[in-house]
Amino acid sequence: MIRRHIPLSLLVVSALLVGAAPAARAQFSCGTCAAHASVRSSDSPAASSGISRNPGCHLPARGAVRGLVLFIQTQNDDVQSAEWPLGQLPVWAPHYVSNLQTYFSDMSGGQFQLTLDVLPRVLVTQGTELDYVWSSRTLGSATKDLLTTLDATFDFAPYDTWQTQGRPYAVLPGPDQYVELIITVYRRITQSRFFNLAGVSDLGFTDFIFVDAGKQLIFGGTGEYNDASASGLTVTRSPGSGAIVDATYAYQVTIHEFMHKLYGESHPALIYGGLGVLANSGGGLALNSFERHALGYGTFTPLPAASDTSFTLRDHVTTTDAAALPIAAAPDWYYTFEYRTKQSRHDSAPAKGVYIYRVYDPESRSQKEVHPVNAGGNWQWAVDSASGTPFRQTPDPLDGFNPYNKVVIGGKPWYVDGWAGDPNSAFTLERNSFTVWTNPTTEFRINRDTVHTNLYISITGMTDSTATIEVRHHPPAILRIDETASVDIALLPGYPNPVTPSSPTASIPFELAAACDVRVDAIDALGRAVASLADGPRGPGRHTLQFQTSALASGIYRVVLRAGSAVRTQTIVVTR
Repeated sequence: MIRRHIPLSLLVVSALLVGAAPAARAQFSCGTCAAHASVRSSDSPAASSGISRNPGCHLPARGAVRGLVLFIQTQNDDVQSAEWPLGQLPVWAPHYVSNLQTYFSDMSGGQFQLTLDVLPRVLVTQGTELDYVWSSRTLGSATKDLLTTLDATFDFAPYDTWQTQGRPYAVLPGPDQYVELIITVYRRITQSRFFNLAGVSDLGFTDFIFVDAGKQLIFGGTGEYNDASASGLTVTRSPGSGAIVDATYAYQVTIHEFMHKLYGESHPALIYGGLGVLANSGGGLALNSFERHALGYGTFTPLPAASDTSFTLRDHVTTTDAAALPIAAAPDWYYTFEYRTKQSRHDSAPAKGVYIYRVYDPESRSQKEVHPVNAGGNWQWAVDSASGTPFRQTPDPLDGFNPYNKVVIGGKPWYVDGWAGDPNSAFTLERNSFTVWTNPTTEFRINRDTVHTNLYISITGMTDSTATIEVRHHPPAILRIDETASVDIALLPGYPNPVTPSSPTASIPFELAAACDVRVDAIDALGRAVASLADGPRGPGRHTLQFQTSALASGIYRVVLRAGSAVRTQTIVVTR
């Protein structure tokens, strides 16, 4: 066979798009799922913390990878677009390739280099979507047909430079006959039966095809849309809707699916709110500290598991600064910390501030979990009967849901406002406390058991470039009081509780059996007095104090009543 080699440089004459790729987030369904477990690599657990690291999965996390990009149009596609004209490459193709290459270089600190070549013509499927559907075939079959035809004039050998040997996740230099990376971008899908996912980490067809006169193999995957070991990935937009994929959407979905090649098939979190890439909805752009640590692009500063400490972080996206705190009562669980200043164009965090995650890091990669802690707290939710939309009911620090969860109401999961990024999720000087008494609480449940952490975490300083965090393993001294009180006093339930902007004053009733000196203070989660409600003699009987909260941040406050040697406390929740 006479083979004509097509030049691999990008031969596109269309105009470059202007500006950086937007840090927008899109809701899309990814076809990957938890498929297998990993063995920790030789440098795991990492020296800087107990959280494991790995040098790569189906592709290496460090080194150089070369890939081929194919832009594909279905035979039935007849909708014109200025951004992607029919029969032509999209005008944003050069910018798409350049942004992807820059992104992985930036996120890895130059440790990973991605080079992408674009086939300089659009490919058109051999049949319409319905032709394939009626013959019980799907997008994977169309891709397989196109690759088989392309083999007559194309050399795939340059895309085989890595191999997997020995135990899982040992990716080594050198060819192994398997083509490593073909990115297929489908312009427009009108039939969900032809394809029903916005992106998958494989090529959609089962098994492999021989190319280059039998010298190379292209592995399509398992056919289940969950095999990141395949020789490529697939990108489109809103299959079944007929929407044409645009530059921003293609860019974000490609980053997500490519990360499966480096990390593996699982999604450590269901919802991230723009705080990481490996979510199956609401994914962002910049890798979070867990994702970077897992691939060796950054390390966690270890924090002591049982002693108080204070530490300072710089912007995570531009420096990789992050810290990890073991949770003593729960092996393999950590709290991790990163500061986002929004300096980087890749940073899709919803707001500037400190972000805290609860990380579960067992041996099995498919079981790892990353739970973003939302500084806005956890709530019980209900559905408004008129609008059909969910709304927050009452604070529930331990068992409630926040917008980064799939909120469950009546057994049905909902996406609520803020699922893709809630500005109130960041810890700041205004929302600075994360303790056993605040909402959210540092305590959590594993199955039905509550993990009591005894952790009191606060943001004590924040500038444009740094954030300082304090960790205590005991309550502040002012709150470590003798709760054994005389029956001669009673602190009655305050109302309203929670306190809201429309009703900012809580009434605090108490009763005395005899005249005595009384002191009543309102104290925040760090033990700081925020209001003095009473300090002096009071007669016997019932009294009511007014706790004005309009100047206070959202959180949980304790009202402490002292009468002689007796002490009573109660909690008042302030919401904004």
